[in-house]
Amino acid sequence: KNWNSAILESFVELFDFDGLDFDAALRRYLSKFRLPGEAQKIDRLMEKFANRYYAQNSKRVWLEGSSQEASSAAGNVEYPLLFADKDSIYVLAFSVIMLNTDAHNSAIKKANKMTKAQFIRNVSGINGGHDFPSSFLSELYDKIVNHEIKMDAADVLEEFEVASPRVGGGGPVSPHSNPASARNEEFS
Repeated sequence: KNWNSAILESFVELFDFDGLDFDAALRRYLSKFRLPGEAQKIDRLMEKFANRYYAQNSKRVWLEGSSQEASSAAGNVEYPLLFADKDSIYVLAFSVIMLNTDAHNSAIKKANKMTKAQFIRNVSGINGGHDFPSSFLSELYDKIVNHEIKMDAADVLEEFEVASPRVGGGGPVSPHSNPASARNEEFS
């Protein structure tokens, strides 16, 4: 495993998605960084998200209007699991990112924006060869179209400040500091 993969793995392990609705977990995850422009990098980020979300939510079921842990579903009725596997989460996450971009990009004319029916059709059959419940997808579509997934860079920078001293002193390292200038100060 290379260094970058190990860092990404450790970063994703910091997230607690247990019990979070899909869109809330994806929002939390995507609020911590800007998606790169390179598809291969986005692929790795979404794969790690899917693995983590599935590990913490594999037993979720959909009861009209909410997802919940299978053990807390009402009565002795067997409900189908919401997510067939981590691949379904991975593909759904990509689809939601595309929907978010489509819905909130001002360069896309309103007449060309993805409709709810198009979104549901686009993700048909991705849940282990089956469809997600239409009410789940309908609610997900509404949440994304009505509330853009975006990040507040200032909040992210403040949240990830590291209070460990620099080599040779010099105070805490943070995303606000310039590591290159810090190295130059240390060795000049």
